[in-house]
Amino acid sequence: LKPQLYYDLSEAYIKVAKSSKSKEWLEKALKLFPDSADVHIKLAQLHLFVKEYVKSMQYLAKAEEK
Repeated sequence: LKPQLYYDLSEAYIKVAKSSKSKEWLEKALKLFPDSADVHIKLAQLHLFVKEYVKSMQYLAKAEEK
C-alpha cells in the first residue's frame, strides 16, 4: 500500500463536501504511515479547510518533525 491511495480517496471526499470521510481515510493513512510528513501535511490541510486552525497547526508541527 502507498499513501497516495489514501490521499486520493481523501481528496475525492473533500470535493464532494464529505470532510469526515476524508479525515477517516487520512487517519487510516496515518496509522499505516506514521512517519510520513505528507500524511501530516494532508491532515493539516483538511483541518484548515474545516476551520480547525489549532489542529491544523499541530499537524504541521508534526510534519516538520518528520
